Amino acid sequence: MPGFKPSDFFTQNYLDNLPILEEQVLTGKVDISAEEATHLLKVSSQFGPSRQKTQRLDIRVSGLEKYAIRRLAQECGMTVSNFLLTSAFDQKITISPTKLTDEFNSEIGRIGNNINQLVHRAHLYQGLTKDNLDMFKDILNTLKSMNSKIK
Repeated sequence: MPGFKPSDFFTQNYLDNLPILEEQVLTGKVDISAEEATHLLKVSSQFGPSRQKTQRLDIRVSGLEKYAIRRLAQECGMTVSNFLLTSAFDQKITISPTKLTDEFNSEIGRIGNNINQLVHRAHLYQGLTKDNLDMFKDILNTLKSMNSKIK
């Protein structure tokens, strides 16, 4: 099947021959570009049978690079292997909540509690006192500070 093009990937004939083409590429009988290999991988994973990962790829990295890659994978809730594969093929990576997000959510809960207390007092006393207004200003400043940390 030499000479196929990326536009051939979605033809029925091509899909029927995925296992044969993959075997030819892996054994070196067919030479394809990186772009074509990426398309083959995407089509194969979407339409072909589930593939077990049986091959190893060893790379050299510095100690700090290794640490950073492991931490990034951990923060994304992924294995290093899945993180690197997802990154290599320009797929979307979703980062799981971090400590900052947890702190933000906790602080929002406390702020909500303070606002409820202020509203309750305003209803009881038919208005807000200067202390209540100062408390609202403090809450607003806290929200602004937290917003700048997230950005």
